[in-house]
Amino acid sequence: MNNIGRNIIMILIGCFAFMIAGTTSGSEAIKKVLDNGMIIIVKENHSAPVVSLHAYAKAGSIYEAEFMGRGISHNLEHLMSNGTQKRTKQEINRIIEEIGNGSNAYTTKDHASYFITTASAYFDIALDVLSDYMQNAELIQEEVDSERGVILNEINMRDDDPDSELYEIFSDIMFPNHPIGVPVIGYRELFEKTTRDDLIKYYKRMYVPNNMIFVAVGDFDAQEALGKIESAFKDAKRGPLPNFSLPSLPNQVSKRYTEKEMDVQIAYMMMGFPTISISHKDLYPLDVLAFIMGEGRSSRLYKKIKDEKQLVYAISVGSYTPSYDGGYFGIQAVLDPDNIVGAEKAILEELYKIKTELITDEELEKAKQLKESEYIFSQQTMESQAETLGIDQLSTGDMNFSKRYLEGIKSVKKEDLMRVANEYFHDDKLNVAIIKPKLETEETSAKMEKEASDSSVKKILINKNPDPASSQIEGITLLVKENHSIPIVSMHALFLGGVRFEDESNNGVCKFMTDMLTKGTKTRTSQQIAEEIESIGGAIGTISGNNSFSVSVSVLKRDIDKGLDILSDVIMNPSFDTVEIEKKRKELLAGIKRQEDDPFSLAGKLCRTTLFKTHPYRFQTIGSEETINKMTQNDLKSFYDKYMLPNNMVLAVFGDINADEITAKIEKAFEKFEYKKFETPKAPIEQPLTSVREAEAQKDIAQAVVYIGFPGMTVYSEDRYPMQVLDAILSGINYPGGRLHERLRSNQLVYVVHAINQEGLDPGMFIIYAGTTPDKLDTVMGIIKEEIVSLQKDLISDEELER
Repeated sequence: MNNIGRNIIMILIGCFAFMIAGTTSGSEAIKKVLDNGMIIIVKENHSAPVVSLHAYAKAGSIYEAEFMGRGISHNLEHLMSNGTQKRTKQEINRIIEEIGNGSNAYTTKDHASYFITTASAYFDIALDVLSDYMQNAELIQEEVDSERGVILNEINMRDDDPDSELYEIFSDIMFPNHPIGVPVIGYRELFEKTTRDDLIKYYKRMYVPNNMIFVAVGDFDAQEALGKIESAFKDAKRGPLPNFSLPSLPNQVSKRYTEKEMDVQIAYMMMGFPTISISHKDLYPLDVLAFIMGEGRSSRLYKKIKDEKQLVYAISVGSYTPSYDGGYFGIQAVLDPDNIVGAEKAILEELYKIKTELITDEELEKAKQLKESEYIFSQQTMESQAETLGIDQLSTGDMNFSKRYLEGIKSVKKEDLMRVANEYFHDDKLNVAIIKPKLETEETSAKMEKEASDSSVKKILINKNPDPASSQIEGITLLVKENHSIPIVSMHALFLGGVRFEDESNNGVCKFMTDMLTKGTKTRTSQQIAEEIESIGGAIGTISGNNSFSVSVSVLKRDIDKGLDILSDVIMNPSFDTVEIEKKRKELLAGIKRQEDDPFSLAGKLCRTTLFKTHPYRFQTIGSEETINKMTQNDLKSFYDKYMLPNNMVLAVFGDINADEITAKIEKAFEKFEYKKFETPKAPIEQPLTSVREAEAQKDIAQAVVYIGFPGMTVYSEDRYPMQVLDAILSGINYPGGRLHERLRSNQLVYVVHAINQEGLDPGMFIIYAGTTPDKLDTVMGIIKEEIVSLQKDLISDEELER
């Protein structure tokens, strides 16, 4: 879209008449290289009746040669499922929907990936479809034209997103005039020049068997699956491969800096030093150092830069080591524009300390534990296991690289961290990119800176088949499910609450209170909680939503006692420390501004306030600037005392545990959780809509976002089941699909369109949202309305219902 102006976010409120799967002991992956050069990897896993099939081509943006900058790899990825020599696009879509719609694809700088996850009974058809993509894509002109509009919308979305734009301008200076610095999606003016002949030429060049990897993980016989995959690709012919070597990166001799103004309210910063590829021996100490500096609330930069100096609202660190020479050690932060200079200086001070001061034994051991846990937690699904095998093979030539990687992490010494810090962290190698507000929003940033100046449990109930309508008021309701396929235990404590228990004067109190649970107890500081959970490679988190709030802990099996001790402590003994409250207040205010920076969040907020006029569902969970600014310690304590009660608590435990043993542990852990009378506040009843309501907001962006909303239903309604089917018919489930996707995206009218049924304990809402461009907004809205009316008037076909 060349015409970027103050475009519209519009809301219409209408009143029209995978299963968890762990590793299975004894099942090892098998690799075979076919005569045509294709690599096949299969792994049996019988923990669930699921299979995940992944196909990879070494065809990413850095290998586009004469098509560099056109995003041709990404363009091709969009077209692969839009028709082959065997099947039309419509036939492919029908098959994918019939087997669960668990299909997607993505493109990176060095590869493209396509996958289907489905029930094991559909292995053969999933293989047939996926192998068809990789060998017989038709790339018809009509689809090329259609996807061009979709991708242009995607480019608009990227340009409007501050995080995406930050990465692009950082890449520009980190990798100047080099393929690595070119966006995967390409540049608009070059992308628009791509022809069907270009796509066919690139497809035939890159999608040859000796440039592909096929991975299958799941509930099948490995040798049988191997034979089927080999048969599917038996006619594929080896092809000449292009030169995959990249030009050398220009030597950096001084600091590089770039900044860009956008229509945002806070600043976004990215810093980085060039490092290595994945094959280098320094991979391991750099990854450990990234964990120590920025992983979790006990990391050095989080403690010093965010908590102590309060220079940033969020900070993260990563060591990026791709398969090619183009790695970097990067730091990202969200902050007030006035703190950019101070934050950069403070971050560098902390990084440079590693050059002269050895880290502690405790820090090193914790980082190693976290890396081990990260790997174990990442292998919980068939899909993630297949992805790990495929990426390991693609990046290193070793399908079991991740296992070898863990051994490399364990071998890292403190001296290694000092050595790599001295090797790579230098002022003249630093790259800094900034996204900051336009001048008219500086007043808002200044304003933000100013504003931030023992009775026993009565009963524990085990109810493996709870009745949602039942009332369990005497104690904690405990739900336990054993799963011994992977050594992980997850504990999730939920309470009735959320915005449904709020009003205009205290909106945001539930999230504020819930977030404070992990910010200190009577016996642990916020830092101690973070250090204890991270030292064992666990995770702790809180959520506050429309109808409930929760706190959860996930740990390895061996650490269940420590995890339960921390969980019970934060639930029963939060301190609501005033210093931590002020830190959290600043963080929430920054979060509110980040929501205003995101077009979809802004449109979603407008949708709520237009649809709900009296009910608390109109509120944002994060609250408003007004309510968060005036929230007191007493407000938080009062909400906690009213609703954080054993008789308002459901505790769900899932994983590698024994039900009887964990029940006994929980009874002891919560024996002093005090029972009190629990009263559910009555939310105002929303009056029925009598006419269409419309609202709009303007923002300086290239896209237009539309939400269309309808009064919804409760979780108890029998209509929720046909509504879920209706949702699938309109826009698919989990992955894009359905009528709206077919009519809108296939005709270049939107980049994204989706329907969501948001049920509640009180009637919720059914919404349809789409991202488009201003010139297509009326057309998009018209088609959405047509499909809604069609569903109201016409019965769907038996075939569509079955899909």
